[in-house]
Amino acid sequence: MAVITLSRQKGSNGYYIAVKVAELLRYRSVGKDELLELAKEYGILPRRFEMLDEKNPGFIVASYKSEYIGAMNKIIRQIAQEDNVVIRGRGSEAITQDFKNALHIRVVAPIELRIERIRNTYKTPYNEAANMVKTSDENRSQYINVFYSVNRRRPFPYDFVINTKYIDVDSAAEYIVMIAKSLPERQEKYAKEMFSFAL
Repeated sequence: MAVITLSRQKGSNGYYIAVKVAELLRYRSVGKDELLELAKEYGILPRRFEMLDEKNPGFIVASYKSEYIGAMNKIIRQIAQEDNVVIRGRGSEAITQDFKNALHIRVVAPIELRIERIRNTYKTPYNEAANMVKTSDENRSQYINVFYSVNRRRPFPYDFVINTKYIDVDSAAEYIVMIAKSLPERQEKYAKEMFSFAL
């Protein structure tokens, strides 16, 4: 079947979409908690994992960064090789770019809507919610850009970008499932087209 990576903005409902997709496809769902446990096998203790996980790497000791990213690359590639998995964030869209059966999804939403969702979720004042969203955006942007040279303001390397301003969790998940199920068929069609072009 497929490997689905899902990158999301804080407050975009991307987490809930990823969980729903995994549920509908009966795929394994992998995110922070699962990766934290697996990272222990590579000697990355919880405290260091929290310090590095999708954070702005600017002020982090170089050796820590190298150790952490090396472990994440190995772990995520190993998980992806098992197939039938939804991986949330951690640069998985860049790490699995060479996987032919990978589908890369980006979930976004307008910032004011995301702030409002965070306010409702955490029952927090506007300024605190806004700071949470903006800090998360900055950290995740720097993380993926520095370590994997991906600019999330551009569509590459995503196959499908969903704006949840008007699309609810269930509808978004159903779209992704539909695309994932058509992936083998599309790959076969693409291969035939490329073969015909080569001739």
